[in-house]
This record gives sequence, C-alpha cells and structure tokens, in this order.
Amino acid sequence: MKLEALVSRHYDELNPNDLIIWRYITQNKEQCLNMTIEALAQLCNVSRSTVMRFAQKIGLSGYSELKACLRFELEEDEVPVSRNLVSLICDSNIKAIHHFQSQNYDDICQILYNAKRIFMYGTGGVCRNQSAGNFRE
Repeated sequence: MKLEALVSRHYDELNPNDLIIWRYITQNKEQCLNMTIEALAQLCNVSRSTVMRFAQKIGLSGYSELKACLRFELEEDEVPVSRNLVSLICDSNIKAIHHFQSQNYDDICQILYNAKRIFMYGTGGVCRNQSAGNFRE
C-alpha cells in the first residue's frame, strides 16, 4: 500500500509532530531514502522515537519498512505508466481467469437452480443500465 494511503487511513491518530515528519518525507522523498532515522529526526526537530512511533502509527513495523515503502514507490514511479498499467491489467486478468477456472461451481449452481426467489443488489454501470431500461434478461 502506498504511504499516502497509510497516512490517510491513520490520519486521526497522528499528532502535530507526526505531520511534520510526513510533510518532510513527502517534500524530500529521494533524500529520505538514504537518511538514517537520527538524521530525519534531527531535520524534523523530533526524537528518534517519535519517527519510529510515526512509522508504527501508520501500520508499519518501523523506520526500515517506511524506507522500503518509500523506495518501492519511487521505483514504481520510474516505470513508464503505459507499460506498467498494461502489464498490470493483463496479469490481473490472467490471474482472475485462472482463479475462476479452478473453482467448482456445482453447489452454487444447484442452490440457484432450486431457489424459489433470488434477490440481487448491484451498483455502478449495471444498475444505471437497468434503470435506463437497457437491461436484458
């Protein structure tokens, strides 16, 4: 998960010192990659323990994992988006197909076949199509 998402998820738990650390990291990502926990703490005017607690508050095991996530994000940004996106979509679809092929659907098909009523709930495009009269049985 991206660091920004982790910080957003745990934002309510962060104190002003944590936000100072986060602001420094976001503005100096590349420098932080090679920085010790002591150096980051000194630049943010906080203690080493405060930096460690910040990493733990956002769900990481510590500063090393924080740096690893940061490195992963920076390396990910270096890959051309189009190639990375196409590969990601293709890999996801192949994995989904293999997963669906490996499942046994006999039981659920039998349950649906024998059901007197089936209730469905949908969101998104299918719902819009259905309400517009474009849904076909």
